[in-house]
Amino acid sequence: MKQIYFFLLTFLSLSIGTFAQSSWFNTAANYVGKDIVVDKAFACHDILGNNLYAIDSDGLYCYDLTTMEQTHNFGKVPEYSGWVSFVTADTDGTKVWLGYTTGGLTDDRIYSVDIGTGTWTHEATFPGNFDMECYNGNYYVSGLNTEGWDGVNDVNCISLLDLSGNNDHKKLIEVGGNSTGLAIDSEGSVFNAVYSPTGETSMYKWEGADIKAIIDAADNSYLTLTDGTELTLIAGNGPYDCDVDAAGHLIFNSNDFTSGSYVAVWDGNIGQAQNYNKIGTYGGSSFAWFGMLKATGDITADGKVYACNLGDPLAEVRLSKAPAIARPVNDILLPKNAPQTIINLSDYFTVKEGEIISYAVASEANEILLATTIDDSGENPQLNIDYVSGKTGIAQVTVTASSSGDASELTFIIELRDIDYSNGVFIVNEDWFGHSEGTVSYLASDDQFVYRAYRQQNEGKTLGTTTQFGCIYGNQFYFISKQGNRLVAADAANMQEQTTVAEFNQGNSADGRAFVGVSPEKGYISTSNGIYLFDIAQSKVGAIVEGTGGEVGIMVRAGAYVFAVKKSEVYIIDAATDRIEKTITGTTYGAVVQAFDGQVYIAAGTQLIKVNPYTLQEEVITMPEGIEIPSSFGFAWSANSFCASATENALYWAKPAGWSGSTEIYKYIIGDDNSLSMPFVTLEEGMELYGAGIRVHPSSNLLYATGMKSGWGHNSQYNTLYVFNGTDGAEVSRHPLDPYYWFTAMPVFPDAFLPEFNLADLTFTQGDNSQSIALTSIVSDVDNNDASILVSVVSNSDASVATATIEKGQLLVSPVGYGSASITLRANSNGNVVEESFDVTVSVSTDVEDTKANDISIYPVPFDNYIHINGSALGDASYSIVNLSGRVVQNGMLNAHVNRVNTSDLANGSYIIRVKSAVGVVTQKAVKQ
Repeated sequence: MKQIYFFLLTFLSLSIGTFAQSSWFNTAANYVGKDIVVDKAFACHDILGNNLYAIDSDGLYCYDLTTMEQTHNFGKVPEYSGWVSFVTADTDGTKVWLGYTTGGLTDDRIYSVDIGTGTWTHEATFPGNFDMECYNGNYYVSGLNTEGWDGVNDVNCISLLDLSGNNDHKKLIEVGGNSTGLAIDSEGSVFNAVYSPTGETSMYKWEGADIKAIIDAADNSYLTLTDGTELTLIAGNGPYDCDVDAAGHLIFNSNDFTSGSYVAVWDGNIGQAQNYNKIGTYGGSSFAWFGMLKATGDITADGKVYACNLGDPLAEVRLSKAPAIARPVNDILLPKNAPQTIINLSDYFTVKEGEIISYAVASEANEILLATTIDDSGENPQLNIDYVSGKTGIAQVTVTASSSGDASELTFIIELRDIDYSNGVFIVNEDWFGHSEGTVSYLASDDQFVYRAYRQQNEGKTLGTTTQFGCIYGNQFYFISKQGNRLVAADAANMQEQTTVAEFNQGNSADGRAFVGVSPEKGYISTSNGIYLFDIAQSKVGAIVEGTGGEVGIMVRAGAYVFAVKKSEVYIIDAATDRIEKTITGTTYGAVVQAFDGQVYIAAGTQLIKVNPYTLQEEVITMPEGIEIPSSFGFAWSANSFCASATENALYWAKPAGWSGSTEIYKYIIGDDNSLSMPFVTLEEGMELYGAGIRVHPSSNLLYATGMKSGWGHNSQYNTLYVFNGTDGAEVSRHPLDPYYWFTAMPVFPDAFLPEFNLADLTFTQGDNSQSIALTSIVSDVDNNDASILVSVVSNSDASVATATIEKGQLLVSPVGYGSASITLRANSNGNVVEESFDVTVSVSTDVEDTKANDISIYPVPFDNYIHINGSALGDASYSIVNLSGRVVQNGMLNAHVNRVNTSDLANGSYIIRVKSAVGVVTQKAVKQ
């Protein structure tokens, strides 16, 4: 392939190509047009060889189409005045024929002009002549051939011109309607548009053999519409002319007096439909009325169409030789400080073998934002875009590819901004195995994609090979790949690399599968050979979890345990000790989730295994007949479609489809088999799910699905992210990705919100029962499942007042003795930790009886400014004086044996005096007077 490349960088708008635009003819895609003989507006014209014959009010001219020089001026018709109706060059190359009409149709003539001598000859009279074509020495004329026209007895015909002087023109075809131009192909077949302003307009064809038979017939027989073939309906109310090019393509025009006037090529189909493709429409400023048109060569190759419009220059139209645009360059969104963008131009322009191509680049942007060059040092030309560090803004870039004087352009926008990774959706991609490492795309809130987001933020760094899993935990985005950089952790807020781990088991086979955060300090990595500990703080892989050999896939933390799925068993691992607490066996398993109800559900083909995360009690739920949940373990492990809503008690999965991708998504409202009676979502025809395929957004409950064009090979380039309403399955939006072999693995949602407590202080009266409070009622997380939040008691300021424990998803608070205590809780929601405290007050019942322990005595009762506390075991003892609302109003430490306590600051009233010593607690109800 011979190619020439050069580059031009300018910050001005760029126009390339020697084939200028026509001033009035708007070409369709892949066609170009230009004005010729721009100083004249011809009424009629014809092409013979390389010569253009055309007439205007000043006379008949001949132009060389190569040089566009005028070679002849034949002047006007002598001693005659009329309106020219056609110009037809004789196929023998000796004459040019011209038709004229007058207002009354009484002296409508046909002349010839001798090309060699310039002599004008009146050859015949033909009333209402409209167009003429030459074929095998015969001359066919369309028109009335009658001096009167009543529309009934006098109808338009196609006639054989009589040149004997008798003007006895033989009717060949009776057409009817208004007059239009005719065309003849190489077989002698005739084409003519049957046109009536009040009726239907169609293009007809009469076979050459039938016409020859009429010519040879001795009688006055002729053909009609029923003898022809209706090729196509014609839109508009004014077809004017048609022609057949050297390759047999039929070209015609039609008018509607507006920009809807057009030139079209018949597509070869037959019947009452618009069987044609437009090659251009009117786009000028004068009256839109296309006249005669002529075609040369093959319009689908190097041929041309010459079209005229009333008052405009002649337009030359042909198929563009510009390189075809294979596909557009979609607008590019990048973070500031992005590394160089390389665009392979061969992906966007189709270059034919031997075609000479030149490229140019124009950028309408401030040069402090980016710099653009073309690199032709490799096998394929590349557009290189370099960005200025720290800059944000928008640039428009235009790439132009030129060939044989024609140019095609691609224009796209590049925007550099501070990317907000907290309000969109990520797509983890396996990417194109053997060509690229794994990637992650990000759909921002304004529906623009950031492609290869990790690479854009970390120049020269990549994820591993076949990145199959990703999750966010504690503000870190964990990417797990099968090989290469098996674990990559990035800051979820900006995609900056935090750590990269190439191997889990020091050279032994342990390819990456999945990751789960166990605590803010620890995670588990599942692999093809067991589960490994990961120290989050130190970013180090630790030992294998004992007993977890073999391929392990999806994992989930629920309650005090981690549930980890193998094909033939499920490990339940104590999250504190990292030891297997229990193993579930008995069937094959696919994936595991924690649902809105807090229960753990394990996908097991035609069954669901429901497990209580606190008691580990199991329940088998059999799916209705024909319903099956896919497995992650097959030819190659992939993350499963099995997922749970965080806003309703529902599970989702894709129907297994063998080697093909699934096209159906099911939603199971837990406990309701009727919800599985039909697919919840069916993808549009020709698309199928790839990878995990689906995930449901934790706050909006929107269902995100990664679809790929069905089939193999190039089909895999076409991917769309679908968004469905997670409640009713209605499509909300769709987002096509740039064509590329992404091989999407799974959607991942940002974790932008911290958990929030909704705690209220508690008040007890001494002797009250404990209070049990559901954790989901006091702590929540906007973008996580509330049932998955792990709550623990951090501190208790006074356990002698109250105790607090977490039991089976409940906060249990129990009063112990009167007084006040502050209890602090910690919530871990997906690795994000917050703490909050609440107060517990235990009031004393007003019917408290005097009690004594051992020999401790409290007197006098009632008391005034002093009380005495005596006893033999008061060392390290304390006292407190509590009012009847439970508030401690005075307290202190006691000495051994005898103590005199000053109470002068206390107001008069009833109190509880409480003494706490090594031998017990003594309370005394007393009144200060």
